[in-house]
Amino acid sequence: MVEQSEPPKDWSAEEIRAWVDAQGLAYQQVELPFGIKTAGDSRLEAREIIFARDMTGKSFIDFGSYLGLFCLEALKAGASRAVGFELDKEKVSQARVIAEMLQLHPTYVRKNCEAVAIEGMFDYSLLLNVLHHTFDPVSLVRKVARATSDTMFLEVARNGPKYTPSSLERFRTFLGRSRADSDRAAIFAADYVAGAQNQTFFFSEKALRIILSQHMALFHEVKVHKTKYKSRLFLECKRLQIGHLFVVAGVTSAGKSIVCDRLREGSLKSPFGIDHQTPVVSPTKLSSNSVKACFPERATATALLNYDMLSVIERRNAFSFERDVTLDLTDAAKEITVLLIAPPKELLIRQLLDAESNSNGHLSSWHKHCLARYRELQFLKGIYIDFVMHLSERHPLARFHVLTGEANDFAMNPDGDGLGPSQTASEAIQAVTMIYDDKIDSPA
Repeated sequence: MVEQSEPPKDWSAEEIRAWVDAQGLAYQQVELPFGIKTAGDSRLEAREIIFARDMTGKSFIDFGSYLGLFCLEALKAGASRAVGFELDKEKVSQARVIAEMLQLHPTYVRKNCEAVAIEGMFDYSLLLNVLHHTFDPVSLVRKVARATSDTMFLEVARNGPKYTPSSLERFRTFLGRSRADSDRAAIFAADYVAGAQNQTFFFSEKALRIILSQHMALFHEVKVHKTKYKSRLFLECKRLQIGHLFVVAGVTSAGKSIVCDRLREGSLKSPFGIDHQTPVVSPTKLSSNSVKACFPERATATALLNYDMLSVIERRNAFSFERDVTLDLTDAAKEITVLLIAPPKELLIRQLLDAESNSNGHLSSWHKHCLARYRELQFLKGIYIDFVMHLSERHPLARFHVLTGEANDFAMNPDGDGLGPSQTASEAIQAVTMIYDDKIDSPA
């Protein structure tokens, strides 16, 4: 026999008033039935910013949800799902009672958001007045950003805890009194003081902009809103949205740029809508331009990523693909197709010498380094396999196509997706292993 859960309680005005009086609620002002309100701030300015969009059918998550004000407002605005993370056991219990009074159905989770994975994607996410209580705020922002498909909202304390005036004064002195000095990219570690709620880090506006717009390639726009709280920054971070990302990947001189050019000009016909207007981005371009400069439109149907694996790992000193900001672009894509350009060793060396030698037949120091690397089949096999493994772990549904031979000779298959059957990650690794098999190596 299935145990039946009890129906929600039907609260009277007297019961609600008595409960509110007994709880001593504060901080968030929540409107309850019969015109009754909890004590605290209505957060009207924040609500007007967050809910100035259609929430119908959207998903919503709030980290540090307290009494659940924003989760409740999201559901009232038509959101199909609202989740709140809150560590305070009493606040979670109170939030659930308030939701019952309002006959709304958010999900409240009592877990440390720094320590657990975020399950699934959410259209909108909130981190309001949370970061200065966390041990690793930047990692938390990155984790929440990757779980957000539309917009992430941050409210961040920037002036230090009022409980430590000496620390606050040092922070202000460091930032400087002049307007120019106040634009410094400063991150401040707060002293531990009893009663300061374990406050940890504070950020200047410029520091936050650098973290959100340069240390990540996830947001198309980061907008700072003015609110009545002068000691806080309220940021609206709009995610870049790519429908189908084509990652044209290979080592230096493999033929990636030729493939990108042929796709855009039409000599390598593609059934995916790639043309001369399709944005092309590379690690070099992204490092010297904003995401918005690389993608004029926030929502882009199709984009090309020209990805030089060797340059990223050994010239730009990323050391591993996990540390390359450029690959944040893959997190913005709903669909990913990887064209892995993998010429045989002898052809790769010939292409390098033909393309990169100067008029005297000399190579730059970087291309000499590439030449030495290309004589090692184990290295070539390893870097391609590492890239496939990283991308497949990050995006299990990514499709791979391994293209070998000269880039000018590639032709699209007129059937299917134009590239022939796609490969799984394991099949792509097998293909790369065959191309760079040291058992059949011959001197170049």
